[in-house]
Amino acid sequence: LNNIHFDDNLKGDSPLGLLRGIKHGTESYHVLFKRLCSYAGLHCVVIKGYSKSAGYQPGVRFEDNRFRNSWNAVYVAGAWRFVQCNWG
Repeated sequence: LNNIHFDDNLKGDSPLGLLRGIKHGTESYHVLFKRLCSYAGLHCVVIKGYSKSAGYQPGVRFEDNRFRNSWNAVYVAGAWRFVQCNWG
């Protein structure tokens, strides 16, 4: 994204407009991924919550916003699949 120059006349909700928003910090990858799934005819939702690591103990409450995150769930081949676009 750092090497791409975007036209200022792009529609904000187009794929290129969303990439421009990601570059400038006004959009996120999960929104772009949901839009691309929509173009492909796939049912996709955005899930908001907290990221947990292997050391997480069930029942421990998160109150620190540093761990807030968003990811996607896509319905493919009869099942929901989770996608975290930011983690590669």
